[in-house]
Amino acid sequence: MGLLDNLKARLEPAKGKVSDLAQQHGDK
Repeated sequence: MGLLDNLKARLEPAKGKVSDLAQQHGDK
């Protein structure tokens, strides 16, 4: 269970970065 939580914690910020990058691309 701890491993899954660790994975989720790592994925959360990654998702935000990806969406931010996508928005930047959309603007340009």
